[in-house]
Amino acid sequence: MNILYVTHRMPYPPDKGDRIRNWHVLRYLARHGQVYLASLADEPVPEQTLKVLRETAERVTWNPVEGFSRKLRALNSALAGRSLSEGMFRSPSLLETLRQWVGTTRFDVVVCSASSVAHYLQLEGLEKAIKCVDLVDVDSRKWQDYADSAVVPKKWLYRREARTVSRLEREICQWAQSVTLVSEAEAELLRSQVGSCRAAICSATNGVDLEYYSPGETVEPKQPTLIFTGAFDYKPNIDGALWFCRDIWPGVRQKFPQAILQLVGRNPSPEVKALGSMPGVEILGTVPDIRPYLSAASIAVAPLRIARGLQNKVLEALAMRKAVVASPSALNGFGISTELPALTASTPEQWHSAIAQLLYDRELREELGQRGRQFAERNHDWNRCLEPLGKFFPVSTVNKLIQETAIVESGS
Repeated sequence: MNILYVTHRMPYPPDKGDRIRNWHVLRYLARHGQVYLASLADEPVPEQTLKVLRETAERVTWNPVEGFSRKLRALNSALAGRSLSEGMFRSPSLLETLRQWVGTTRFDVVVCSASSVAHYLQLEGLEKAIKCVDLVDVDSRKWQDYADSAVVPKKWLYRREARTVSRLEREICQWAQSVTLVSEAEAELLRSQVGSCRAAICSATNGVDLEYYSPGETVEPKQPTLIFTGAFDYKPNIDGALWFCRDIWPGVRQKFPQAILQLVGRNPSPEVKALGSMPGVEILGTVPDIRPYLSAASIAVAPLRIARGLQNKVLEALAMRKAVVASPSALNGFGISTELPALTASTPEQWHSAIAQLLYDRELREELGQRGRQFAERNHDWNRCLEPLGKFFPVSTVNKLIQETAIVESGS
């Protein structure tokens, strides 16, 4: 079976939210058949990245979308009444390569990683292919969340993007066979927004690489250490870091003068870098391996006020057997689950109480950490999480995959 997979960013290395999911989707698809990967990139692509992708996919092509031309395409898209996102990820070069592929290869299934690249699946010659759109999140609601917290003129811009992306999501649900989202809450939100449609809307939650994020022996840090991970050029993480450091961290330091807060993640923005001047705040930025930092921390925090879907940062901390304190927004993607072993905090007072409770009680930290690892093992193994993606694949292929999964899980 031939599968075309179009992603809005390179799916490797799996070092941030969308790349993590897309990398595991790519590997999942490669178990079904021959994958033709077409990706866009907003940064240079190292040869090592292409080498890994070529070992996984039958064919790989990519095109840059950056600089002035990207902004111009976004403007043209807006003038045509479409979303800025569609224009930003529209590449004539990639489109031409896809036309060549479609002209020489019969694709049985076509998959894309976001609404902004869904238009590539409507190429002439793909009419008979099964079309699966992995929306992940309801992006229109994300843009509305941005608008709600912004001031003019950004408020106007975000509100317009929310409207146009919402229309795009409704259109996709009329021509795709399958639309997947990262949680049942996101799937239900989309169903409520689009009403009756052709597509089957279902959830395919994120997993975590349980072998990679495998905790070693617990070592108590010399100082109380909190860790906040993520891409710090991403608006929700920037907002969360600023809010936590300004409204919560001073109270933590008042109770625990030796406490350290580490912000670990790629491309910290100027506002985030400036937080390093605060007592006890360390801006570590990009690190080659996040696991030693998670392992050495007392508590993992996820103070997100703007969040959609399921947060990889929470999953990774749970898998590493870390006690987690998170905002309700950061945990929404897990659904209403009494077994989720994480403390929730909304107000600064609640954050102070939860953090103090954990820092004072090592046994509670270790108990939550152990339960977190077990929760990740039960609910977030990638092989099982992505099964809904294959629901509409040819029956013979799905049966073969089920048999392979059973063999892997039985250890035979």
